[in-house]
Amino acid sequence: MRCGDLHEGFARVRCTNPECKHEFLLAFSCKGRWFCPSCHSRKTIQFGEDVPNNILYRVPHRQFVFTIPIMLRVYFKYDRKLLTQLCHCAKESLELFFGAVLGLDDGIPGMIMVIHTFSDYARFHPHLHAIVADGLFRPNGAFHCLPKSKSKELEEIFRAKVLTTDLVNGIFHGRRKILYS
Repeated sequence: MRCGDLHEGFARVRCTNPECKHEFLLAFSCKGRWFCPSCHSRKTIQFGEDVPNNILYRVPHRQFVFTIPIMLRVYFKYDRKLLTQLCHCAKESLELFFGAVLGLDDGIPGMIMVIHTFSDYARFHPHLHAIVADGLFRPNGAFHCLPKSKSKELEEIFRAKVLTTDLVNGIFHGRRKILYS
């Protein structure tokens, strides 16, 4: 299907207000991402323009990528609910790390997190990309910028969060040290 091509099919859209009677033709579309190059490109561009203009505050941002050990990936492939748990681990890790560095217990991070399940089934690689405000917002609206800091502490917090999930406790009980050695 050639999305957005009136020759491929359309719907006539009419206003239901009897005084208006405005109408137009709306070309059929797959309305999908990934399936259709036309729709995917358009939606990617729209999202890319919308994020900095309408979603992100005008403060510095950082990108973080959260991954998991190869030996755990297969469990995420067959139980996609675990990806939600992985997002919670990353979010909580960022909150703890930023709060500790800034010495704030009431700060709120701003972030957009995206789940990627890159590659085919043989090399399944679930990971998270997070665009994060480079600091914390206070309840009064003030923003406190994070000083330059090493992400090693964040890595350790995330590792501890992942290693204490129900998944790891249930499957790898007693063998945690081998996961990140």
